[in-house]
Formats: sequence, C-alpha cells, structure tokens
Amino acid sequence: SRAARSSSSGYDQRIQQLMSSHGMTKDQAIAHNQSAVSQGMDLNGDGYATDAEYLQWKQNNPFLLKVLITSY
Repeated sequence: SRAARSSSSGYDQRIQQLMSSHGMTKDQAIAHNQSAVSQGMDLNGDGYATDAEYLQWKQNNPFLLKVLITSY
C-alpha cells in the first residue's frame, strides 16, 4: 500500500538495492518493484518485494514464472 511504502524506509532501501545490484536507474528500480508487487510478489504487503519474497513466490508459482519470462 502507499501508506506502508511512504512510512517505511524499507521501500527506499529496496530501491537503492535494486539500483546497486542490478545497475538500474531510480526510475527503472521503481518500475521493477511496481511490476513485482503487481504480480503478487510482495507477500507481506509492505509495498515492495524483497529477494526472499521473490524466491518464495517463485517456489509457489513455477509455472506462472515460466509463462511470464517466455511471454516477453
């Protein structure tokens, strides 16, 4: 949610992490996070998807992940 995102420094930390680990611009990192959240990867509802949430989501949705990757 926007309230959780704006009140948590965790969101900003995640954006910075995406920028540094994946070489993304801030806009790219924000878009990447929004895409992950919209696909249901934000498992605890805090407004951003961590690597751990992604891995858990991937384990629970192996077919969906394959469809998403191959549909591009």
